[in-house]
Parts: sequence; structure tokens; C-alpha cells
Amino acid sequence: MLNALNRHNRPVLWLDADSEVVAPLPIFDNPSFDFAATRGVGGVLRSGTVYAAPAARGLLALAARLCEQNPHLGHEKNLDTAYRRCRGQLRTKILDHGYNRVPDQRLPKGSWAGTVYILSNHKNGSGYHAATFPSPPPNRRPVGKRTLRTVIASFHVDDEGAFYRSAAKRLETRCRDIGIACDIVEGQSYGGWIENCLQKPRCILEALDRHKRPVLWVDCDARMHFGPWLCDDLTCDVAAVPYNGSPWNDPPLRIRSAVVWFNDTPGARAFLKRWREMCERPVEGVRVLADHHYLEMTWREFEASGKCTLGHMPEAMAFCVGDATDKGIQPIISIGLAKGIKSRRDAMARMEQIKRQRRDARETVAGSQ
Repeated sequence: MLNALNRHNRPVLWLDADSEVVAPLPIFDNPSFDFAATRGVGGVLRSGTVYAAPAARGLLALAARLCEQNPHLGHEKNLDTAYRRCRGQLRTKILDHGYNRVPDQRLPKGSWAGTVYILSNHKNGSGYHAATFPSPPPNRRPVGKRTLRTVIASFHVDDEGAFYRSAAKRLETRCRDIGIACDIVEGQSYGGWIENCLQKPRCILEALDRHKRPVLWVDCDARMHFGPWLCDDLTCDVAAVPYNGSPWNDPPLRIRSAVVWFNDTPGARAFLKRWREMCERPVEGVRVLADHHYLEMTWREFEASGKCTLGHMPEAMAFCVGDATDKGIQPIISIGLAKGIKSRRDAMARMEQIKRQRRDARETVAGSQ
């Protein structure tokens, strides 16, 4: 933040990379203060949203020195110490919690919980921290590139509440803000999370037919932080993000299904038709497995047969919010935000129970031989 202040010599508003501005911020237009931040439950300044004018250089420099001298205290505690030492020399303001609001955050007693201006998720299990991100962000729009040839495709089905509809609207708005085309439709409900997700390959095929150009499938509950510009450099038929899944899956998952790219080629269409066929085929009379298991099976089948060309996108293309925080990855798209939805939790528990029963049955048979 101090470096940015020195580069631009004008006020700087720091936002953690996983923050989302959800309302206008007129308070920062011609403000009557030089430094502003929010406080946490313990009274310590929070660092997710911090405003600093050039007059606050000394405060930031002191905070930087304290972080070097006392790293064990953490950056927020050191920032708070610098603030307390310098606030008599500056015009300061404690911002309302709406300027750095964590979902389900417990607010200090007596604080105002009105309008939310900036939504922050990094303390609520999002799986990454802004401090680990490189700068500048990856995959920024190439010079001279107006838009993305690839179309973002998704669908939503709401069997409970309006979570997915709202998420789809957020993704659509984000695509429009970035300046890339999207095709997000409302899918048909088949009575359960697993059954609804099995529509995915059919929806992607329909999007390919409508647009006649490459399609990047993105689960509607994902958050797109940057434009996926690298998609237009892909030349394979199908590209996925590598994943080191649980060995208990049969087969173990090696790719993610939340973000997958499909070229407008015969090979990609053949892949999608085979994936759709697997999703529509009951297993032992019931539709047990989710779309990502059938995607893995299709991938392995085409990998072995060479029926189409397969490629991989970087891990940052689909970074799960439950992954480790120490990877130092700045996600292009964050996935897995619907993990707390009841229909998904129930479906995953049912699927894991059936897989466990089948695994135990196989081990029993193997042990008797």
C-alpha cells in the first residue's frame, strides 16, 4: 500500500483481493480524513479495507517497520499499533463495518449493521489470502484485445431458496463488467442436486450449437476475479484444470468439472456426447454418481483412445475455496462456494455412503477369494 501511495502520490484505497464492492463509495470522494479503516471485534484495526492519503505515509511506513520487527504479531496488530501512535498527527476515521463486512460476521456490541458496501470473504473459509498474491494479477486483458472469443456458459436450478439464481446473476454481471460474452440459462429441476448437475454436458452442447465458437463452462456459484483470457490461446479440443482428488474416488479425480473449456470442434462434441451419455445412463438402476465422476471417466476414455486432443489449464483457473492457503495462487476463478447449500451436502453424503458401501462390498469379495 505504501508503494502504491508513493507511485501515484494520491489517495489509495486498499481492498483485499477477495473483496467485492457491492455499493457506491461516496465517502471516499473528497474525504475529510487522511486515514481510515474498520475495527474488528477485539478493537484492533482490520486491514481488508484501508484508506490512506499522502499525509498518512508516515503511518504506513511505521506499520511496515513494525511488521518487519514483529512478524509474530500479524499485520493487523502492527497496523493498529502504528495507527494509535500516529492518530494524533492525522485526520483519522473509523469506518463502519459495512465497508469490510464478512458474511455471518459477529459485530462488536452496539455497532451499526446497516448498508454493506464492501463484502469480504477471506476470513470465512475462502481458502486464500490476499497477502500471498503476486502483483500484477495474472491473465490481465492483453493489450489491444477487446473481448474474448470464448463464451462463458452456465446454468442454474434452484430447488431451495434463490441461491443459484442470485449466483448466476452475479456471474452474468461480472462477465458484462469484464467485457466478455456469457450464456447463462435456467435449467430444469430433476428433484435433486446430483440429478440437476447431470444436465451439464447437454447444456454445454447446446451452447456450442448456439454460438458456434469455443465455450468455457463455469459453475454458476463461482466467482470470476479476472477475465480468463488464456482460453483464446488454447488449441486443443478440451481443456480442464488438473486436480489431485481423493484416492477414495473410483476412479480418483484428476480434473475439476467446475471450469472446463470446449473448442468448437468435432472432437470436443464427441467428448461432450459421450459425457452426456454417461450422465444420462443409470448405474445399477439409480443415478448415483455426480457429473464430475462421469467427466473423469470420459476424460480417461478419450485419453486412452486419442479420439480428441486434451489439454490442461493452470490451477489458478479454478481454485477451490477449500484448498490450502499457502499455495500462493491468485485465482482467476474461485469455485466451490455452494458447499454449504443443504441440497448439495445431502447429495454428497448420500453419494459417499453408496460409494463406501460398494467399496466395502468389493473388499469383502476380494478377501474371500
